[in-house]
Amino acid sequence: AVLPLRGMVVFPRMVSPIFVGREVSLMAVQEAQRREQTVIGLTQKDPEINDPGPEDFLPIGVEMAVGRLLQMPDGSYSALVQGRRRVEIVEFIRTKPYLKARVRIINEPATADRNIQALMRSALDLFDRCVQLDRSIPEEAHLFALNISEPGWLSDMIATSLSLNYEARLRLLLTLDPKSRLTQLNTLLAQEVDVLELEDEIHSRV
Repeated sequence: AVLPLRGMVVFPRMVSPIFVGREVSLMAVQEAQRREQTVIGLTQKDPEINDPGPEDFLPIGVEMAVGRLLQMPDGSYSALVQGRRRVEIVEFIRTKPYLKARVRIINEPATADRNIQALMRSALDLFDRCVQLDRSIPEEAHLFALNISEPGWLSDMIATSLSLNYEARLRLLLTLDPKSRLTQLNTLLAQEVDVLELEDEIHSRV
């Protein structure tokens, strides 16, 4: 079952809150839970579309396990989801009452060559600096990152911890090559450190 995502990105292996407001989305989640199956989170190209069809999604999504649904005061539902792995849409096999798709699992390399290891070390150093400067990031996040040996996973974990804008997160999700993803992430981390250091300097003057 496909769960349309509007204006949000869920990364593999990461836990994120989601809101389920549309009846068809709720139906897809409830059916998947009844069958003890995962769902495929697909990001809409245009978040304003209320009834998306097969042509309205980006080609790469994330297989997700959905936790218990909690009803909100406005009648919508929230839940925690855990991303499993990136998938690529092969074809949509059903559109009613909710979308179903056949997908191809995107397997990522678990090992890193010297160039990728250097990118990982650079990302960890910059992330450590972010954790020191940004109190909203828990200190355990850096310790957790230090224990990740897979380049793609490290990139996704750090991206989830940072306050990146939607476009940056989406670019990282759609970048399938872990080396390219880490290169992008290092640029974003360096920019984030610059901003945080400037803020820190301003606060210290006040």
